[in-house]
Amino acid sequence: MRKPLCPERDPMYWLLLSILPFIENRGAIPLAILQGVNPFLAWIISSFLSFLGGFLSYLFLEKIETTVRKTPLGYLYDTFIDKIRKKRRSYIDRYGELALFLFVAVPLPGSGAYSGSLFAYLFNLSPIKTAVGLLAGTLVSGLIVLTASVSLGVLV
Repeated sequence: MRKPLCPERDPMYWLLLSILPFIENRGAIPLAILQGVNPFLAWIISSFLSFLGGFLSYLFLEKIETTVRKTPLGYLYDTFIDKIRKKRRSYIDRYGELALFLFVAVPLPGSGAYSGSLFAYLFNLSPIKTAVGLLAGTLVSGLIVLTASVSLGVLV
C-alpha cells in the first residue's frame, strides 16, 4: 500500500485549491510554488483548472435557476434578477465581454471564474464569449499572482 504523501508536498492540495470557488488560482499558485512546482507549470495548470470550474458552473446555472424559480422564493428571484438585467442592459451590450474579462482578471476576493460565470449567465453572454472571457481572465489573473508570488519572495 502506498504511503500518503506529506501534505506540504502533495500536489492534490494545490490542484484542488485551483477549482475551489473564491480561492482558485489566487491561492493555488503560491502553494504550488512553495511545494517546489515549476512556476510556469503551476500558472498554466492552476489557471486552466480555475477556468474549467468556472465554465462548468456557467453551464449548470440554467438548471439551478429553473429549480430556484419553482420555489416560493422564485418571485423574489425574478424581481431582483430582472431589475438588475434591465438596469444594466445597455452597459452589458457595449462592454459585456471586456467587463467579464476585467472582472475575472483582477485577482481580488470575490472576483474570479465562478463569479465571472455568474456575471455572464445573468447578462446572457453566449457560451463562446463566456469561455473566451473566463479563459483570458484566469490566465491574466494567474500571471499577476505568479508575478507577485515570485517577486515578493514566496520562493524563499
